Amino acid sequence: MKLRRILPWFCCLAVAAAAGCQCDEDELAGVFPVMTVECSGEACDGYDFGEVPVGVTREATLELTNTGDTDLHISSMGLQNGKVFAIDPLDSLSGFAEGKVTVNPTKSVQFKVTFKPVTPAPPADSDVIAFDTNDPKKKSYEFSLKGTGIKASITADPAAIDFGKVDVKTRKDVAVSVSNTGSDVLKVTSVAYVDAAGGGDIFIDGGPPEGQDLEPGAAIDFTLSYLPTDIGADSGEIRVENDSKDLPHLTIAVNGLGIAPLLVVSPLTLDFGSVDKGSQHDLSTTLTNNGNKDLDVAVVEFRQGTSDYYSFVTPLQTPATVEPAKSVDITVRYHPLERSDDTLNNSVRIHCNDPALPEMDPDGNYVTYVELKGRTHAPSMEATGGTSFQIGCGMPFDPQNPGCNQTCIADCCCMEATLDVENVGDDVLILESVTMIENTGNAFTLLWNEPVPYQIDPGVLEPIWVRFTPLTFGTFNAKVEVVSNDPITPTRQIGIAGSAVKRQ
Repeated sequence: MKLRRILPWFCCLAVAAAAGCQCDEDELAGVFPVMTVECSGEACDGYDFGEVPVGVTREATLELTNTGDTDLHISSMGLQNGKVFAIDPLDSLSGFAEGKVTVNPTKSVQFKVTFKPVTPAPPADSDVIAFDTNDPKKKSYEFSLKGTGIKASITADPAAIDFGKVDVKTRKDVAVSVSNTGSDVLKVTSVAYVDAAGGGDIFIDGGPPEGQDLEPGAAIDFTLSYLPTDIGADSGEIRVENDSKDLPHLTIAVNGLGIAPLLVVSPLTLDFGSVDKGSQHDLSTTLTNNGNKDLDVAVVEFRQGTSDYYSFVTPLQTPATVEPAKSVDITVRYHPLERSDDTLNNSVRIHCNDPALPEMDPDGNYVTYVELKGRTHAPSMEATGGTSFQIGCGMPFDPQNPGCNQTCIADCCCMEATLDVENVGDDVLILESVTMIENTGNAFTLLWNEPVPYQIDPGVLEPIWVRFTPLTFGTFNAKVEVVSNDPITPTRQIGIAGSAVKRQ
């Protein structure tokens, strides 16, 4: 044992003296790392991908195993050529830190190698993976890679499809050809497009072509279409099932991006509330482009019929462009010069290129609206609905009976009730007249005798008394007409009815 431990010292020192270098402590101690490259679990000095159709990528997973006694350090790993072969970068491997990969004794680390030939052989393709390690026998180690590109018996043109950016609701077509490039009859069993998201925006025009036998040099031609219905990426692949030995499951990757502006208006209603006559109030709405294409605003205007009391404080200079994720503000002023109610059929019309909006103008622009609501402080009259009197009497009302002229007492054949008028507005309600009209048989008498004009403050209810005094038995009708300064309904008619029957 002592001889085995001492011997490496003499060997290392002798070599170091001859080379003019120093001995590593681990080497002097008789322990060092040993790097082994394994292919499918077996040690190997190279890897051969064999025959691979041009344009097709094949992948292999290799292992770097440390069969030594101390840690293996791999400080660099790279391809000499790197044109048709590719490997995982060193810093993506397990155990990478401080610029190197560390593999403990008896442990392994995996990495992937790919081969994608661009031309058929001859010649075959080759490359070398160069390693720098602390394995004393493989400090600079080269691992060979080989592969042979062959001409596929089935090809697709194009080999991959990228529609690029396509406007929403706009169609783009790509012609696709699947050809038999071999020397024997090729049986194509199916051609189908598989949508990654299931959205249906990408499709084979007219449906998938039927399977068929292709003679050498023959092809199946069809059109792939992209009609994005919303913004965002769409992807999938065309799958061609066939009986070729090299590519029995031919796939064509497909990608596309639906683009459009997406206008978000907030708020959709500018409610100015109640404004004093002659004063003004400003409110703003924000136009935001939440799409992935510029929002082109062609026109911003007031809808026809909008009150002249509305105006733009900061009009948007059109045509205007709002980039994605950007916003602009529109400020509207309400300045009523007279008493007015401008809460209905007033709006701002925005004409732009957002295809998600449902309305289109004659110029091909899409249209949306911002509703406007404003009014001056004003009274608002509410009145109870019609009142119905029903009485039974021994005899009709006798106007000559002095006891019945002032109030309704027993056997007078009369009845009294109130109609309520309330000011539910925010300004003084002025009653300009209160009269009885269409009074059949003069059966009703208005007992409200307040001098007009008569003021009712906001929130106040005013009772209006009515007396029913039928001069004969039967049914009678009348209306109480109230004329006020309510700007919406200046004249209100309240229907009343009465019925008098002979008491048995």
